[in-house]
Amino acid sequence: MTQDIQVPNTDSQTTGNHGSNDIRQRFFVEDSPVRGDVVRLSRSYASTIAQKPYPEAIKRLLGEMLTAASLLISTVKINGRLSIQLQSSDSDSLLNWAMAECDQDGIIRALASWKGETDEQVQAWDNMIHAKEAFAELGAMGQGVLFINIQPDGGEHTKVSLSVATTI
Repeated sequence: MTQDIQVPNTDSQTTGNHGSNDIRQRFFVEDSPVRGDVVRLSRSYASTIAQKPYPEAIKRLLGEMLTAASLLISTVKINGRLSIQLQSSDSDSLLNWAMAECDQDGIIRALASWKGETDEQVQAWDNMIHAKEAFAELGAMGQGVLFINIQPDGGEHTKVSLSVATTI
């Protein structure tokens, strides 16, 4: 197996301590059509979820979204940024929106907005631990929207960005 390694966001990487670093690694198997990318976002993910007291299910959803954004930007091979956004139009949804963004250098960020003002809402979040449970909070079929935005460097955002939106 041959590997092409890209290491984003690793200003203090050491050989003996890979657990605290981020890695985006492209791989392929020689003489085979098998190829892909492996992503580990240990430090960036920990930093992201430490910024707010996110419920566990939202932490996991943001982790999945960060991983997806990192894998997608390496696939489209642009100099710029790629963001993934989820948004609910259901007024009863506990999850308002979530977004993850990654640039070609592997700099990532993620944010989410959720309802947690009442004891009932807090208890509902306390009972959720999986990303799919947070995702389900976007509401009934057709009330959630997924946006994927690609913004190349050096272009005007409004003229060169590509957005794909679908109801989920």
